[in-house]
Order: sequence, then C-alpha cells, then structure tokens
Amino acid sequence: MSRIDYFEDNEVRVEIISNSNNKNEQTLSYIWVPTQKRGKFLPQEAKKLGCHPKLHFKSLVNGEEVILPDGTVIQSDQVMEKPVPSESFIINFIPDESYIDSVVSNPKFIPYFLENIHKNTQLSLLYHSTQSWEIFKNEKYLEFMRKFGPNVNHVIDCKDLNTERITRFKAMILSRQYQNVCPRLYPLASLNLIDHRKNNLAKIEENLKEFKTTFAESGINIELYPPKSSGTFTHEVIKQSHLENEEEQKVIDKILDKNEEKKSSSEILKNFDIENIIPEKKFKNEPEILFCGTISMKPTSSRCASGIYVNIPGDKADWEESKNF
Repeated sequence: MSRIDYFEDNEVRVEIISNSNNKNEQTLSYIWVPTQKRGKFLPQEAKKLGCHPKLHFKSLVNGEEVILPDGTVIQSDQVMEKPVPSESFIINFIPDESYIDSVVSNPKFIPYFLENIHKNTQLSLLYHSTQSWEIFKNEKYLEFMRKFGPNVNHVIDCKDLNTERITRFKAMILSRQYQNVCPRLYPLASLNLIDHRKNNLAKIEENLKEFKTTFAESGINIELYPPKSSGTFTHEVIKQSHLENEEEQKVIDKILDKNEEKKSSSEILKNFDIENIIPEKKFKNEPEILFCGTISMKPTSSRCASGIYVNIPGDKADWEESKNF
C-alpha cells in the first residue's frame, strides 16, 4: 500500500513532508497551496466585446467560453483581471538542530524556492516551530531560509522565546488562603518565572536581521488573502493583563515576595495558636488523621472534594520487626 503524503480538495493542496534526525526520530512539515483565485470579472470589457449581461455574463464568470450570434468566440480570460497568485505557506516543525540536515536537503522544498516557484504560486509565509533558538544560529538553516526569497514572512514560534506566566490565579489564590491559615499544612512552592523572551530575543533578532520576521504570540492573526486586507494583526493577542485583575495581582505579588511576613487573612483566626491545634512535635509517634476538603459532593472554586489522609509514623525497620511478633 502506497503512503499518502498529500491532501487535496477544491480549496487547497497540503503536502506532508517527513524529516528525521540521527536517531531516526521523525517530525512533519506541511506545505499549504490554496487553489489559485480567479481574477475579478470586468463587465464593461465584456459589453465592449458584444456580450449580453443576461445571456453571457454568468458563463464567463464561471470560466466558460461563449459564442456570440455572429460566431465570435469570447474566452472568459478576455474579460477577467489577471489571476492572483496563490498565497502559499509552509509550516516547518524542527524541534532542534539534529533535524537541520534532513530539512535543508529535503527535495520537496525545492519547488518553492524563489528561483523555482511556479508563476501561479507565491510563497507568503514560512512558520518555524522549534524548541531551541540555536537553529537560527546555524548557517545551513539560515541559507535554507534565504532560498525562499526576501519577501517571505518568517514567523518564529520558539520555546526559548516564551515568557513563563501565571495563569491559574484562582487555584493560587485558594492555596494562598489555606497557607495563611496554616503554613505548615499548606506550604507554597517558590516561583521562579523566567522571561525567556527578554533573555533571548535580542540574540535571535541579530541573527535574523536580514529576514522579514514575526514572533508568534497567542492570538496573533496573519491574513494572506485578499491582498488589500493582508497583514499581521495583534489586536487579539493574549496579554498577561487579560488574565488577571487588580485583586488577583495583589495576591500574586504577595506570593512572589519570599520575604513577606506570614499573616492570617481572617480576623476570626488571627488569635488562634495553630501549633496548639495541630502540634508539630507532640504525639510524634502516634497515627495522624487529616480530613482534607470541606464537602463530599461537587468541588467549587473555593472548596475541594473531601479526602482523608492517614499517616502512620514508623520506618521500614519498625514494620519488619513488628511482623515477627
């Protein structure tokens, strides 16, 4: 059975390209070639050639030829604007440098190099999805990018350009509230958010200064057709400010502040001695039972499902010894 390496319908043809590294691990790339759009119908030109709106226009718009009463044959191309080149694009998944040799030597890319591309096709965009920005320092890959021509927009989707963000505010706020009540039972993990974009963006921009580049973000829109409305639009890009409100940000700021003094958020609990309620060292060798959660039905945003945690102190040696009795 032959392997299918493309998909095609009336709207688009998608070529599937397989690349591999020296461990024979594979990744796929895709070349999208939309069906070429026909030019705009020119009714005034059709009338000049003797065509009748009710008798001939519909056939001409559908790409069919018409025959006038005097026997003259009118081709649809005679009354249409020049067809617009198909706005094609490539999505290239290249996890790391180990795939570069396979990608740059793959013959399926050759027909889309600037010197070879068909006149009815125009490569508008090359989307690079990678985990490491190191591939943009590799001269082989940079030369591969140059072969597509200077007008191609290179969209860079790189893990090393992502900025780590806090998104689950409600869960973090709930943990913070629990931690305020009883720090020993609800310790908070320290957060070390890394701004990869700030650290690496300047380096990548230096390597890619000869190319037209766009750096991928969640919500970015890139329109290729029609030409009048084509472009890159960022009005729907998801910003950190969209994920937080003022109250939530106050909580996050407190969590990120490692030197903040631990204080109870409840006036009712402010005078409670938590260590007397749940002693740290007293009854050290006795079994412990901890009732977790506040309800036994569906969890809510401020309450979790019930559970019972039982801790029986002792190590493996004590357990092995107890079995001898």
